[in-house]
Amino acid sequence: MPGSNVKISLSPVPASNATGDADDDDAPQQDVEPSVVAGGADDAWNQMMSVKVRVYHHRNDNKATKFGGGALKLQQSKDNAKLCRMVLRDSAGKVLLNLGVSKGMTFHRSDPNPKPGKRPTTNITFFGIMDEERGAEKFILVCGEEDADSFHGKLKELSS
Repeated sequence: MPGSNVKISLSPVPASNATGDADDDDAPQQDVEPSVVAGGADDAWNQMMSVKVRVYHHRNDNKATKFGGGALKLQQSKDNAKLCRMVLRDSAGKVLLNLGVSKGMTFHRSDPNPKPGKRPTTNITFFGIMDEERGAEKFILVCGEEDADSFHGKLKELSS
């Protein structure tokens, strides 16, 4: 600002040695866990359950493409129990999927699909709106048979 006397001083950053550690070994080290960083965005939500899934998405060409995978969290708002959502994040905490679960949504569960040498999986299919301009789109959640009953039941309960 004009007329203000602000002094700025810069201190040198310690150079790194061959191992990549700073020269000052006595400096305190901070460990940052990705779950702590990513979890901050969900403070207003209660986690109801978490299921390991692969998410497939149908676009206009009616062809399912893999959208992402990992721990899909089913969450309920702390402020309004009627607000529920499904959230999927990548390993860095970036949101890949954030879909609301609302009254009237239908969730279809397929029979287990056993493949030789692999654990049986079950598909849960539904329509959701991820982008307002595109409107309702078809999603397929592929989860383990052991999680499918409880997850599908919870989704049906929240949408009825």
